[in-house]
Amino acid sequence: AGDRLPIGIGSLPYSHTVHLTLGTVFHEATAVLESAIASLRDLPLNLVVTVGPSVDPARFGPQPAHVLIEPYVSHALLLPHCCVVVSQGGAGIMFGALSHGLPQLVLPQGGDQFMNAEACQQTGAALSLMPAEVSSHAIAAAVERILIEPSFTATARAIRTEIDALPDAGMTLDTLTAVAR
Repeated sequence: AGDRLPIGIGSLPYSHTVHLTLGTVFHEATAVLESAIASLRDLPLNLVVTVGPSVDPARFGPQPAHVLIEPYVSHALLLPHCCVVVSQGGAGIMFGALSHGLPQLVLPQGGDQFMNAEACQQTGAALSLMPAEVSSHAIAAAVERILIEPSFTATARAIRTEIDALPDAGMTLDTLTAVAR
């Protein structure tokens, strides 16, 4: 049921919601997820975790009421309720978060995610932790910094404004086909 938010999201107790995901390719990096869940569940914020199609949410044990762990939640439905995204930095979630004006903590796991993490961090819209730097303490400290320092959100929102000003797919197609004629 990816077309709706989890039942409990409307009753989460905190004003800040963080989305944690490692996407659909690196979601089996459960040690990273375990560290992130352990560090973020102790902060005064709601945590919505997506663990991917082949990881059982029960694997992470009982969680407090402000932590929801699901196999999948539609980003189109979830991201408007979030204030920070913690992810692996795949292109989909990175651009999804930026298109919603959300700052990020990027925990790259492979492929282009290392370049995406660096690019996001260089803009000022994100922090990143390389695999050797990932720990419960480091994740919590980075998310707290993103929440406390308004520059991360301001930069992410400025990038959202730039994204919103880009031509849509239809306009781009029209331009490309006009040039090809």
